[in-house]
Amino acid sequence: MTDISTAEVPGGTALTTDTSVVPTARSLARRRRLSALIPVITLIVLLAIVSIAQPSFLGIGALQGQLVQAAPILVLAVGLTPVILLGCIDLSIGALASLSAVLLAIFTPGLGMVGVVIVIAAAAATGALVGFVQSFAQIPSFVVTLGALGVYSGLALVLSGATSKPLGAGAASIAWLGGTVALIPVSFLIGIVLIFVLGWALHATTWGRRLYALGAGEPASIMSGISPRRVRVAAFAVSGGSAALAACFLVARTSYASPTMADAYLLPALAAVLVGGTAISGGVGSVWRTLCGALIIVVLQAGLVVMGFDPVVLNLAFGVLVVVAVAVTTDRRKLSVIK
Repeated sequence: MTDISTAEVPGGTALTTDTSVVPTARSLARRRRLSALIPVITLIVLLAIVSIAQPSFLGIGALQGQLVQAAPILVLAVGLTPVILLGCIDLSIGALASLSAVLLAIFTPGLGMVGVVIVIAAAAATGALVGFVQSFAQIPSFVVTLGALGVYSGLALVLSGATSKPLGAGAASIAWLGGTVALIPVSFLIGIVLIFVLGWALHATTWGRRLYALGAGEPASIMSGISPRRVRVAAFAVSGGSAALAACFLVARTSYASPTMADAYLLPALAAVLVGGTAISGGVGSVWRTLCGALIIVVLQAGLVVMGFDPVVLNLAFGVLVVVAVAVTTDRRKLSVIK
């Protein structure tokens, strides 16, 4: 039933308001539950289609392989999620992961696990620096991270001599990342642990609550006393550290590092965040949605290959997914002008 209310305004003119068009709290909650279910339904449908086309896809060996493939994408996407929740973007994660892989090949032969910790810490500090520059200089995150991408790519090429570098003695330091626990790849389990830790931080700490508030409405949050600089620096630090962790997984799997090793992971990671239901306009989403999005991306990758599609169409599929996901999840009420 349509509820129409009438009110008198100065001058005796009657103002009629159709309250049925005003979204209620219940309808908004229903809409949010539906948006959270769509990625899950999509994943189930994709699994069904691929398993029908290739029944062995759900075998233990095949599933292990898919989880190994998912681990770097998952970690990159989970680390990117806080940045997207702020309404920002980090285009440098793939290049930073490639640079981190080169640094692992340089440091781990002599320092072992200490070298791994140094590389991850350095990547997190680099991400924090990018976040500081972006917030202090008030430069759009797209521009800052695009510049950082160029810097990281150049450094990776210079430090590696533009060639692949074997780990050598350093391989023993991270070989355990290629193992399994109860048939589940260690790298994927670490990704799940990261989701639990970051999920807790986003929902149970002051930093997480402020991050969601800034993403939902930065001007109002600033007026209420929230300083965006520290929140943003921490979010980009998480993204940087996650990029280095993803590099550890890649290097452990191949035992060598390349200056372009992870460059192609940017688009799948970004697609995983957006397909999982995290809005690029900020304020809506979670790392658990990103997990679902990452699994969708991996199943889609495998499914296209199983169905006989040329692997070169993967980027085409990811590009379409990103555009569709942005179109569906963007909160246009926050955008006065679309450019």
